[in-house]
Amino acid sequence: MSFSLAPVIISPSRLQNIILIIIKKLEYSSDYDFNDECEDEAMFQDYRKNIKLIFNAVAKMVGFTRGILELSALYIYYAREYNFD
Repeated sequence: MSFSLAPVIISPSRLQNIILIIIKKLEYSSDYDFNDECEDEAMFQDYRKNIKLIFNAVAKMVGFTRGILELSALYIYYAREYNFD
């Protein structure tokens, strides 16, 4: 038995919405302790690193469909806003 995956076409506006959702997931919660990083904080940092990998993958798709300059401006804004690594 064999099968193939058909390519999925995602609209630029949907890709942009996905990026905004990913960015929202990168936000620190109000109870995050920057001074005393315990297990929960360490786990969230690992989570942020993994989410950033997803962000970069989606960003490449957006770059191909919307233009890399627009995406770069969006990334720079949110990188400053949410303190990306």
